[in-house]
This record gives sequence, C-alpha cells and structure tokens, in this order.
Amino acid sequence: MTPLKVHKDMNIREIKFTPLLVPYAQPYYWSQGVTQGADVLLIEICGENGFVGFGECLATPTAKGVQAFVEEAAKCLIGQSVFDRDRLMTVCYQSLFQFRGTGSAPRFGGQVLAGLEMALWDLQGKALDRQVYELLGGAQRQYVEYFGFIQGSEPKDLARDAVALVQQGHRTIYCKVGRGDELDMEIVRHVREAVGPDIRLRLDPNEAWDPLDAIRMIESLKAFNPEMIEQPCDHRSLSALKEIKDASPVAISADQSVFNAVDVAAVTQMGAADLIVLGLHETGGIV
Repeated sequence: MTPLKVHKDMNIREIKFTPLLVPYAQPYYWSQGVTQGADVLLIEICGENGFVGFGECLATPTAKGVQAFVEEAAKCLIGQSVFDRDRLMTVCYQSLFQFRGTGSAPRFGGQVLAGLEMALWDLQGKALDRQVYELLGGAQRQYVEYFGFIQGSEPKDLARDAVALVQQGHRTIYCKVGRGDELDMEIVRHVREAVGPDIRLRLDPNEAWDPLDAIRMIESLKAFNPEMIEQPCDHRSLSALKEIKDASPVAISADQSVFNAVDVAAVTQMGAADLIVLGLHETGGIV
C-alpha cells in the first residue's frame, strides 16, 4: 500500500461560502419564541493541493449580513499558509473591527470567525493525515455522552419526546423553560414523571427571568430534582447571575454570559456560576 502523502506546506487557494437553512423536524419552542430552522453559513477553505476544509458559522440575524463579514475576513487568508491559524485569526479580527475604527466586538467577531477557524483545523488535519483531535493533543476519552434535547409545544408532547429519547439511550434530558410560570411547572412535572427519578434533567430558561423570578421559580422547580438551571437571567449582568446562584439550591450555569476567555475569567473570579456552557459557534471556533 502506498502511504498517503503528507503535505506539510499548504497555502490557501480559495474560500467558498454557502448560506443554508436547515429546517427542524418540528418547530422549536423556547422562551424567546418559536424557531423553524437553523441558519448557518457553510465555509469551504480550499488548499493548493486539492484538499478542502469545512467549517460553519451561525448566519443570524441574517445570512447575507454575516456572509459579508466572513467574506471580508477571508480576504486576509488567501495565499497564506493553512498552518498559521492563530496568526491569521488575529489578523482577520483586527482587519474587521480594530483597523476600521469600529473598536472591539469580541462576541460578534467570534460568531463571524468561528467557521473559518474550524475549516482551518479541518484542512490542517487533512494535509497531515490526522484527525483534528490528534492535533489538539490526542484523545482524552473514548465516548462522549450527548443529552437528549426534547422538542414540542405542550407538556405532554415534551414528555413523550423525553421518553423516546431515553429509550434511545439518553441518560440526560435537556428541557427549555421560561415560557410562563404555570406552563414551566407543567412541562417539568410531565417530563419528570415520564422519565422517572434516575434520568438527569437540565432546564434552560434562556435569560427569561429576573433574579426575583428566578429564585422563586427555582425554589418551586427543585421538587423535580433538576441537575442544573442554565442562564436564568439577562447575560449582561453577572451580579444578577451571582445573586441567583448564591440563593439557588440547584446548580446554575452561565451560557450567554460567556463567549471568550475574558468572560470565563470574569464569571469564575466573581463566583457567578457553578458551571459554564460554551458553544463553538459563539466562542470563535475550536481554540
């Protein structure tokens, strides 16, 4: 067998962009409304040797707007080495925001640049004939469990979906709340009764509560033994998050409050949350 040739030097020849709307199997009900699908921007970084690295970024609020930013950033990558990922991401951010006098925009910048960063990792792995996890230092575990994200409008629909996911092997159920006090209580009650006491249950109101509402609701919901409550209040106030965390009998996680390393430091130094939830599409990519 002829060994696969490893390409230790590879420059970026072309970058392609494809806006996509991925429709959900059913409408997604949460505290901020009803969503019918996911808007993403597929990114393909083409190397000189024919390899292609794939990545994606969130294409919200509009795909056209996000694509315009990504296309502008991508100009900094053409002709550059695929292995200069850290430097290139710094150059892209500086070119988009700081150089133009628009100042710092680390959160939106992370969303815009995430797909390019992911695609660079993918292309590096293909050039070296290695999985990306190997480039990141190697496997730390052989199996990662993913929670079952239940869908539906009414409590009985969500409970039915929870049972189906447990039957598929999920041991953790993730449930959206923040849709109104009475409805939230009914949703969590139905889901817990349906899956039994041994399934881990995580609740996410997506910033729907103020501190007083959050403390009151968590006190009521603790009877259903949730494992954690994710981002209960507005992401802009870490003091509000800490107030809830200090009063809560249930672990509190930060999500929308954390987009980068500076946010992580702020949350941990203040002790504003028990856990931190990160999304690659929001943090600027894999690293």
